[in-house]
Amino acid sequence: MNTFLAKFNNKNYIYNKENSKKIYYKDLLEIIFKQINFFRANNLKNGDTIASYIPNSIENIVLFAASGLYGLKFLPIDCNTPENKLNELIKKLKIKKLFIDRNNKLSKKNFNFPIECNSEFTWLNSFKSNKIKLKNNGKLILFTSGTTGNNKLIQIDFKKLIESSTYFVKFYKLKSQTFLNIFQTSYLGGIFNSFLIPIMGSSNIIFFNFFSSFDIFNFWKHIKNYNITAIWFTPPLIKSLIELNKNQSIEKLKCKLNYAFCGTAYLDKKIKRNFNKRFGTNILENYGLSETTFVSLEKKRSKNTYKKGFVGSILKNVKIKLVNVDKKNNKEIILKSKYIFDGYLKLDGKLTTYNKSYFYTGDVGIVKNKKFLFINGRKNEIIKKRGNLVNLNLIEEFFQSNKLIDDAKAVSILDKSNFEDYNVFIKLKKKQNKLRALNKINNWAISNLNRNLFPKEIIIKSEFPKTRSGKVKTFKL
Repeated sequence: MNTFLAKFNNKNYIYNKENSKKIYYKDLLEIIFKQINFFRANNLKNGDTIASYIPNSIENIVLFAASGLYGLKFLPIDCNTPENKLNELIKKLKIKKLFIDRNNKLSKKNFNFPIECNSEFTWLNSFKSNKIKLKNNGKLILFTSGTTGNNKLIQIDFKKLIESSTYFVKFYKLKSQTFLNIFQTSYLGGIFNSFLIPIMGSSNIIFFNFFSSFDIFNFWKHIKNYNITAIWFTPPLIKSLIELNKNQSIEKLKCKLNYAFCGTAYLDKKIKRNFNKRFGTNILENYGLSETTFVSLEKKRSKNTYKKGFVGSILKNVKIKLVNVDKKNNKEIILKSKYIFDGYLKLDGKLTTYNKSYFYTGDVGIVKNKKFLFINGRKNEIIKKRGNLVNLNLIEEFFQSNKLIDDAKAVSILDKSNFEDYNVFIKLKKKQNKLRALNKINNWAISNLNRNLFPKEIIIKSEFPKTRSGKVKTFKL
């Protein structure tokens, strides 16, 4: 933990793009200790639960760091969460203090502590920044992404997040970079990937409270203006940048990113190759779940970088086994890790503790040469249709290869007889006559796809419902 505190020097900083405020890490550490003394003055004790219900902001980062060091459980709640759900969380998780935006109509309730999310931290002005004896045993409580509609609450140990981010920094020899943070701080990506990793890598952070479509349009200007050298991408952002810049000179768009990481979801290799070629930057992939943090990391200039399903080398502190899913020898990845979560938190406040045995990821894959990990899809994305095994990921790739289709998502269903089947949802490229396009796609699919593997329906959607991290909400489809 001393390593974490030592990173708060007067050289590096976090910069708030919204109000042009720069906070050096040394000053940020003083704010964190003021927050800790606030906790003490408000009689918060080791193991108590606090929460935030505020817009994406640096305030969330301070609350996370202070909670972890002081020994509290911290739950950042997406400020789009309905009031009834918020009240349920407060009651059942026995939240002792809720930090809420002063402009929110709920801020006047007794259990709330209203704050201004402007990086000024005025509510801490009366508190000292003197160092105290730290517990360092805080917990981060988060919702998983909820792509299947079942977004679970998980609890992760603060020390494990520090250790995992330290491993990541050493693996890539990260030092003195400038990161662009575009992730929400109510999710793991905003706190772990875009805050802890830059901190442990002695790097600066350019913080965007809200990353809009306008910012995507001006993405490379931001990279140049803020001297960005490292960033966490998402697959939808990568795809958008390729589409926006497809008519511009490749040489003109070459950028100076030293590190371009891709998180939240698997990246199609064709898109990866296109991005690398167009922008002169190699996307580095990884594999991990919210429950596990990193399981594998891709090295720079890896020979496997464009091989289908490749997500990097397995970490030294991770042990993987593969167990059969079906007769076709599809194997689920199960693992043990030094960085595994504490367990799932039920709404009655009880923790379903992870029992130190192997964790079943639900992902299907293979390991080559005892260290290279390849992901083939999710366990529930392999269905049996009329006795034939259908890999829905391969079906999606098949439909995405059609020139009329911009994106495709295959979703498993049950037919009237309760047998497994699936529908394919497609998003068309540009403006087309939907009926004509659908007829062409149907005829093309009939000619090129095994009859027994054909979807029950092909359905056109103008947009796919997505989580904030860019994953498709399959349960809504």
